[in-house]
Amino acid sequence: MGKTVSIISIGEMGLGIGTALKNSGVDVATCVGRSKETQDRARSIGVSLLPDLKAVVYESELILSIVPPSAAIGVAESISKVMRKTANPPVFLECNAISPRKSVQISKFFERYIDAGIIGPPDNPSIYCSGVDLSPLDQLPLKTISMGTEVGAASEIKLMYSAINKGINALLVNIIRTSKKNMNVLKEEFRNRRPPVYELINTVENLPLKTRWASEMEEIADMLNGVAVTDFYYGAKNVYKPDRQALSGGQSK
Repeated sequence: MGKTVSIISIGEMGLGIGTALKNSGVDVATCVGRSKETQDRARSIGVSLLPDLKAVVYESELILSIVPPSAAIGVAESISKVMRKTANPPVFLECNAISPRKSVQISKFFERYIDAGIIGPPDNPSIYCSGVDLSPLDQLPLKTISMGTEVGAASEIKLMYSAINKGINALLVNIIRTSKKNMNVLKEEFRNRRPPVYELINTVENLPLKTRWASEMEEIADMLNGVAVTDFYYGAKNVYKPDRQALSGGQSK
């Protein structure tokens, strides 16, 4: 890839994807206007720190938005305002855990737009993509999977996966918090009768909760609104609230 790929921003997932790109010889940049922790993280893998979004837009061939779901629209709006002043704007890759409806909304800000949903850990993600033109992704050293031309299809896959994966985790976390006194007895019963559930409980007991998952539950509810029960996911949001602590005793992040 000839020009720079920019990532907004370099959090855990951005770091993983940025590392994969850098290891394959791709020039990667981000915007300097982030926390010192984010800047240090970017520098650690050789990501260039550009002074502002204007520099990001002018220097980049492709921009990946990887931010908490609640920040997705704001980031997209800020970048699109700069792009409107550019003769040849870069491709905008919306990678956040947002509802299909919201992805369609954001797509209207951009001339060149790809809907994306990231599934998996930062060091081995699968990136589902949908949009009219996915060819800008052809040369990327990432695992990308086409979901066709319909904007929102990739976001739907991501949220359906999260609805099951993080939805189950929220259910178990809630029960574990309620049943601490009798948890060993309950676990023994599952060990004897449902070993896979027993193993899952052991995993979830030490799960560090991420505050961004709270807004992800809201996005799932938005996706399901009018077609399925949403109350569960509004409840799951409370499990992942910022004031909650991981069951292991560590602070959620």
